[in-house]
Amino acid sequence: TIGYSSANLATGTYSGTIMVSAPGASNTVTNINVTLTVQGAPGVIAYYPAALSNTLYAGGANTFLREIEVWNAGTGTLFYTLSDNVSWLQENPTAGASLGEHGLHSLVYTNLAGLTVGIDPGRVTIASTNAGNTPQYVDVLLQVVYPPATLAASAVDLTNTVFQGQNATNQSVRLWNSSDTNALGYAVTSTVPWLTVSPAGGSS
Repeated sequence: TIGYSSANLATGTYSGTIMVSAPGASNTVTNINVTLTVQGAPGVIAYYPAALSNTLYAGGANTFLREIEVWNAGTGTLFYTLSDNVSWLQENPTAGASLGEHGLHSLVYTNLAGLTVGIDPGRVTIASTNAGNTPQYVDVLLQVVYPPATLAASAVDLTNTVFQGQNATNQSVRLWNSSDTNALGYAVTSTVPWLTVSPAGGSS
């Protein structure tokens, strides 16, 4: 067993020799050459947030932003990269270096217009060649939902004239859901006793 007392060595490359002697052998001395490379202490990837969750309306905005902070919680300089596994995420910038300061990276949600209603999971990978805890992951959950329904009316102002002692002629207003979403239920009431509404509700 060859042991190393290297804890107090500075970074660099060290060479040494282990000599083996055997007086009864024809080759009385055998040398074993040892090379030791001491690297800087590994960095530690730290990041915030640990996960992201967002909700998007189907057919809505095609791009919006979130942010990820990355920094070195260890010693030395941490060199790192960011990447993802889905088509609707982009990181900017995609790499950084930290002595301990926080690096701010934009997480761009893009190409969203073609996504259908449902849940789309993604993952951002933070990797480093000189970190002891590489890689680290930020899970990103994107939920695509139907936009809120929009109630439309064929008229918002009605005018009628009647002689005293008579009931005015009935009028009609058409109500419908103008959004391409799930069914919209609605109720119709009157604020004055001389108006009646039939039916008192519906769906579209």
